[in-house]
Amino acid sequence: MAQHWQCPHGRAGFAGPDRDVPTCACQIPVAPQTRRRHPESDPAQTQRRGLSQCQSCWKSKADGIVLKKCGGCKMIDYCSPECQRKGWPNHKVKCKLNRATVQATQGLEGEREALRSFTNKHRPTLAKYSMIALNLVVDRTRCTRDVLLIELYPRPEAQKTQTSFYVVDANVVPLNAEEFGERSAEDMREQLRIADEEQRREGLWGSLFVVLRCRFPTCTLTNITAVGFGETALSYLRPGLPWKNELKRMLNEGIII
Repeated sequence: MAQHWQCPHGRAGFAGPDRDVPTCACQIPVAPQTRRRHPESDPAQTQRRGLSQCQSCWKSKADGIVLKKCGGCKMIDYCSPECQRKGWPNHKVKCKLNRATVQATQGLEGEREALRSFTNKHRPTLAKYSMIALNLVVDRTRCTRDVLLIELYPRPEAQKTQTSFYVVDANVVPLNAEEFGERSAEDMREQLRIADEEQRREGLWGSLFVVLRCRFPTCTLTNITAVGFGETALSYLRPGLPWKNELKRMLNEGIII
């Protein structure tokens, strides 16, 4: 007789009569039960540290600076009170939108922070494969119409942040009301406009959005990360590169670069 249990992802599961190891009904593999670094990961996390930047002067952790969150939305990083004051005119609208998101997800602070931490761990991977997925080397205006949407489930049994979610799918989708709802799509377009203007002021070509949508047992949460791109980033790409399988492998195995 099959033995029923509760899978760690919040769904019904079972162990068949000839199985000693439970198998999730949702088909999500259990996270690696080790705290060891993946052999393909960069021990210094060089790219990730380089992308952890002050949103005013754009110095990064790779430069040895210490970053602190905006006191309002608790999402955007600055290296000093001076940089935060300097960046406020550009951040004001985004801060309001971020605080509205926090207000709308009260009581889900743990889930929201877990998803944000996972996103930050994999930021270089998300940046690389989103540019390939949107095929920006062919049409860099596509980032104004489409986003990379990544669908995930939580893996609360994970021992490391970088394996705490499992990607089930990733697709380029239009940034419209049909996909995200009218209000959310409108807010996202406004945030994308702000991010795009910020990157252009810094001499880059624009900004794109990666949307991570996670289905928790009791709710669905999204985390949006902006990726700036310019001539240097696109010069390493060529049209039509494959991306989905490698993106899923990097995120699901917890490979940090």
